Amino acid sequence: MELISSKKGVIAINRSKKIVLKIKNLPQSVQLYYTFKGQRYSKEPVITFEENTAVITIENPRKNTELYLFFNRDLALEYKIIMQ
Repeated sequence: MELISSKKGVIAINRSKKIVLKIKNLPQSVQLYYTFKGQRYSKEPVITFEENTAVITIENPRKNTELYLFFNRDLALEYKIIMQ
């Protein structure tokens, strides 16, 4: 797997946009979940595939927070979300 975007630990986003991550060569068998800081339950993102790249779409939290992305129940990625 290779992270294509966002490669930095901070995602600055407009309140009306969704969070979009791209990962190359993501196995379709991987269970993917996300949660924002302080949320009790994780959610499943929308995943579409464009050739060998997975496009992961996550709902906008509408506030500054932290995003945690889990692959097969293991924490894989962490981002700080900043609203613009």
